[in-house]
Amino acid sequence: MRIPNTSGHNIDRLLGEEPLLGVEAAAGAGKTHLACTLAFEFAGKLAAHQEVLFLSHTNAARDVFRRRLSSEGRQSLGVSIKTLDTFCLELISPYASLWRLPIPLRPPSPMPRDWFTEARRKAANLLDKRPEIARAVMARYPVVLADEHQDASIHHHSLLVSLSKAGARVRMFGDALQAILTFDRTIPGWDELMRGIPTVELSGAWRWVNEPALGQWIADARASLRSGGKVSLSSADGRVQVFEVDGSRQVWTRNAMVLNILRSLREMDSLVVLSRRNDQAKEAARVADLGLIVNEGSDQSAVEEVVAEVLGAAGNTNAVASSFVDFMVGCGSLELTTAEAIRSHSPQPFQKAASEILTVLDQRPDLSGLVLATRLARRNAQAIGWAIAHPVSVDTVARMPVTVGVDEIRDLVFQAQRSAIEGAIPVRCASTIHKAKGREFDNVVLPWIDAATFGPDVKDRQLLYVGLSRAKRRLILVVPRAGASPLVSL
Repeated sequence: MRIPNTSGHNIDRLLGEEPLLGVEAAAGAGKTHLACTLAFEFAGKLAAHQEVLFLSHTNAARDVFRRRLSSEGRQSLGVSIKTLDTFCLELISPYASLWRLPIPLRPPSPMPRDWFTEARRKAANLLDKRPEIARAVMARYPVVLADEHQDASIHHHSLLVSLSKAGARVRMFGDALQAILTFDRTIPGWDELMRGIPTVELSGAWRWVNEPALGQWIADARASLRSGGKVSLSSADGRVQVFEVDGSRQVWTRNAMVLNILRSLREMDSLVVLSRRNDQAKEAARVADLGLIVNEGSDQSAVEEVVAEVLGAAGNTNAVASSFVDFMVGCGSLELTTAEAIRSHSPQPFQKAASEILTVLDQRPDLSGLVLATRLARRNAQAIGWAIAHPVSVDTVARMPVTVGVDEIRDLVFQAQRSAIEGAIPVRCASTIHKAKGREFDNVVLPWIDAATFGPDVKDRQLLYVGLSRAKRRLILVVPRAGASPLVSL
């Protein structure tokens, strides 16, 4: 099995005796390959009654790891694969009566909003206050591999730290620039979680093994973005092409210079033109002679954003209604009269469907109202003038249980995102960066790196990095001479 490189660190350190190590894994660095390698190596050295414990945030991620283990042609004997929350419930289940919890312990229906948060907190406190229990768990699972740890809550993290103190070897995989969860206030982020914890870093050579120069350039760009600096476009060479164009105030999809650059790429296979907004991707695909198909895959950022906004505005009917309208617009096109009727709480008598949606949001200005309103809007899409362009995003919200909590959102968003990633995608397409995440293309174009598209904040840095790191062979960057993004230097 080919093992991904670790920058400045030998694989022996990850297999060594250190109780706690973070593994910062950039895009394309071979994180899952490395995790499988560690799982097999550790499992082969354990006693018959022991197992390596692989912990993911979602059932979907758990299944991805299980399939990867199988694809390596090795038996997964000695490796136990669980979600973090399942593990938390298993920990507190023997003590359920002490907390007056039901036996057998399972999530109640309807589920209180913070039920899983409390379960995580109880599990973390149990191992922290009762180290003998942590040692008993460690005796069964002396090695723990934690996936996507940048999305871990403070309680998940505390639980893993307690296991390491009890003697387990814990390896936490994550990347600050690939954080995808924004709606759970108990998730502090990779940098905060890793404070005081030794960390090794995976190189980006796995995806770019056949294009090492491109891989190195993207790795350098990542290092600059990670440290708060700028990506140096003057250092671009070979597989990275930079075009400086005029027209800073002009929409790039109508800029003659940009379109000429795109037309010069018509013969390329596996080409994606990445934008930040859905309307820009659609506009690029409408240019007939470019031969691009709009990628209508799931834009799960719309789901995450509306969930975050509704959680923050729970109880505020006006704010929740406005967030719902923004979600509808982000997933397609919506007639102006319907949008204004819901935002202003003043539908006309003939707008029956809009009135019903507003009634739901008035009665339930929370996540349950969001779910019910989405179901109503989807069922009456034609009547309210809603042309849905991203059905996976709409379905993700509509299929959530009415008693939805943050834990369910985490899993459903990830599963929908994975479904979109594993589904068919045009080999030549226009797409948003969000929809291209998790994908790789031979040739990637970022057609307008301006200040409005990529501003100075953390989210913009993440988006830019995700866009850059989709390219396997060639990266084409177009930058306006005036108004360039503050994240790049020409």
